[in-house]
Amino acid sequence: MRKMELNYILNHGDIQKLAENYNENSARAKRAKKWMVIGALVLSLILSAFPTLVMGRGFDFYLVLVLISFIITSILSLQQQKKDLITSTNRPLTKENIGLLGEYLTTISEDGIHATLFPNDPKKERNITNSWEEIDYYSKERNLFFVYVDRINFVYVIKAEEAARVDQFLNKKLPVRKNKSGSNHKS
Repeated sequence: MRKMELNYILNHGDIQKLAENYNENSARAKRAKKWMVIGALVLSLILSAFPTLVMGRGFDFYLVLVLISFIITSILSLQQQKKDLITSTNRPLTKENIGLLGEYLTTISEDGIHATLFPNDPKKERNITNSWEEIDYYSKERNLFFVYVDRINFVYVIKAEEAARVDQFLNKKLPVRKNKSGSNHKS
């Protein structure tokens, strides 16, 4: 049985990268983006009807207004949603004694992943374990790996000195999701 034990410390920068990656890759964030676009379309249809009726213009004018307002509304709302999601993800994860900052001992084996937060402090120590069947996919950014368990809306954050070894191991077990920079090789 192959097994890797990783000791690392997550800092504020790592949690910021998690928040950004979560916005790009999580199933929950993707659903929220779809609903945001649908909402922008409905809003555009409604808002464009009033000027068309007041100005007495035809259907072509209405469609142009819908298109323009849809583009503007979608872009602005998606930008604001990204900012809000990153902030709301980052804030609770960086709170002292509650969040994900601190020391970790993570074991990756043929059976799954086991992570221990604060492994050297019995009062603070927390554990979580998932088998590979429960894990959906992972994403990588430099030496940080984000392993998603969408069913429970959880992300393992793994920081590795030997990123290539961890990437090779995870790649045999899970599909990879690309991040914006495109550094991952399959999706």
